[in-house]
Amino acid sequence: MEDIDVHRDHVAHRHIDSVFYGAAATREISPAPGEAPADAWEWAMAEELRANPERYEPDVIELGTEAIDLVGAKRS
Repeated sequence: MEDIDVHRDHVAHRHIDSVFYGAAATREISPAPGEAPADAWEWAMAEELRANPERYEPDVIELGTEAIDLVGAKRS
């Protein structure tokens, strides 16, 4: 949950995000019409996320490494 539009005496509203994890069968990227082209996407390993805090937002590092760890454990 994230507070949005925070004021000194109240929070105007909150965002609640749902995050779904899944495993890809392949690393091939085939964007649908209107989506960013394949060269705009990238794959990252957990170690790369952790090693590059200047490149990735903290929540991307946290959720990305959690997803990689959880999905990896399920596939083992």
